[in-house]
Amino acid sequence: MEIKNTKVDDRFIAVDSLIFLYYGLSVFLFFLLRQLVDLGQEEAGMIWSINNVLCCFLYVSIIYTFLKLKK
Repeated sequence: MEIKNTKVDDRFIAVDSLIFLYYGLSVFLFFLLRQLVDLGQEEAGMIWSINNVLCCFLYVSIIYTFLKLKK
């Protein structure tokens, strides 16, 4: 019966996917910055700002999910 029940409780899918996206890309960006020593300050700042934007999306999705669960 449980296998046939296809209703999935997907309240946390957005948060889980954004956590995975943030940490996966964050690790990639840290390795990229370490490997490319000859980057200028402007390029490194652009890469770091991408990481900050992803972090903001992560926190917004977590806050939205928990506010939705509170109701």
